[in-house]
Amino acid sequence: MTSDEVLVEAAGPVVRVMLNRPDKRNALNESVVHRLTTVLDDLEADPSCRAIVLGGAGRSFCAGGDMDANIDLEPDAARAESRHQAFLAAARRLRDLRKPTVAAVQGAAIGAGASLALLCDEIVVEAETRLGFGFLRVGLPPDLFCAATLQRRVGWTRAADLLHSGRLVGGPEAVHMGLATHLSSRPAQDAAIERAADLAALSPYAFAATKALLRAAWNGDAGAHSDLEAALVGVATTTPEFRAATAKFRS
Repeated sequence: MTSDEVLVEAAGPVVRVMLNRPDKRNALNESVVHRLTTVLDDLEADPSCRAIVLGGAGRSFCAGGDMDANIDLEPDAARAESRHQAFLAAARRLRDLRKPTVAAVQGAAIGAGASLALLCDEIVVEAETRLGFGFLRVGLPPDLFCAATLQRRVGWTRAADLLHSGRLVGGPEAVHMGLATHLSSRPAQDAAIERAADLAALSPYAFAATKALLRAAWNGDAGAHSDLEAALVGVATTTPEFRAATAKFRS
């Protein structure tokens, strides 16, 4: 099962899903997120798949949204909101999977790339990994449920600091603050596959039930969050700050 932009490789009960745009540092566009949603739908229904590793080809996990593809020449909040719903569909599919998911984060995970990693159950990083949430620097609010998932992992105060500052977090600090789960001295993808194999050996029902209970304990209204985020992102793309910050991608 392959696609140019999303690769799927099974190794026993563990399936590796790879964002495959290394020349763009695996930046996300509509084509990628539509394909990712379809792949995850298929894997959820496949009984031979017991755990999923999400990774990126090349030196980076994901550099965020593809600014070349995702910026309209003229401001159009409705078009931006509609496009963002496709990204949110992929995020919801990843978030709601009943099966274990492990993000293998090598190199950079920036913006939507970091948000995507946070949707996985566990995150494996390397010492050289850099995670960043610099949405405000380009005039955008956080995306792909990041405002919720980041706060759940590191708490309100640290989440606000990371969003307000946009600073980069290295692998060791990410694990120390609870942003990531495991720090690996080996390539993140190798360690993530090994960890996913451990999770695949657990009872599928018990693991899915544990995920459901963790989500219920969060007690957030995901539907309302999704609609609000899409609307806010749509309007944000029409602001002078966003247009100025992204002008180089439109030239």
